[in-house]
Amino acid sequence: MSLALELEQDYYANKANSQLLKNNTIPQGVLKTDQTLRPEEAEQLERRWESKYGAVRAGRKIAVLGKGTSFESLSFTPEVVKLFELKRWNLYTILAKYGIPPRAANINDKSTSLSGKDTAEQHSAFWKYTLIPILRQFEQILESQFFMRFGLKETGVFDLWDIPELQDSEDAQSKRDIAEINAGLKTINDVLKERGKDTKPWGDTWYRPKNMIATSGADTEGGAATLGAEPAGTED
Repeated sequence: MSLALELEQDYYANKANSQLLKNNTIPQGVLKTDQTLRPEEAEQLERRWESKYGAVRAGRKIAVLGKGTSFESLSFTPEVVKLFELKRWNLYTILAKYGIPPRAANINDKSTSLSGKDTAEQHSAFWKYTLIPILRQFEQILESQFFMRFGLKETGVFDLWDIPELQDSEDAQSKRDIAEINAGLKTINDVLKERGKDTKPWGDTWYRPKNMIATSGADTEGGAATLGAEPAGTED
């Protein structure tokens, strides 16, 4: 319903353009004479022209004008030009409402050159902001109406790890996960659960770096608990 107006405009614009093409009977060339021609003389002149230069192709006819009559070709009116601009505007409006970047629909605006990075970003955005939210919503529906309803221990998630358009963002996420695991903010099982993967028996244990040791208790001045780096060569 939100696209009803744009679709209606596009329909009538297409209809008007079709009528314009069907009724485009303005000749591309004329035969002019200053003499007064009767209809039969005009037809005879047309036949002589065709016999000498060949029949006119593509359904075109020869126009014969006499007694000082001249022909002036007309260009498209501003209203007709606006129809094409309206179709272009509606195209991008419809794509935007569906959350589809132009390049994902194989539309390339000639006025702006798209590099490979720009194209990849648009395809990635199509997944992140359009497709993945729909998939996550479907996961929630399944969780509430199927898995939880029947008391199942299993759960259902879409595996998006191998989507080519998401590889760059997934690589960046992996680096963040590794940094948070090393800092103790996450465990390996936390990361696996976020990705919908099976957990490991040892995945709830945090393995801290060898050069870091936990110290607690009061120091000589402030009595605060600290986490300090162990000097090289010191045993844990």
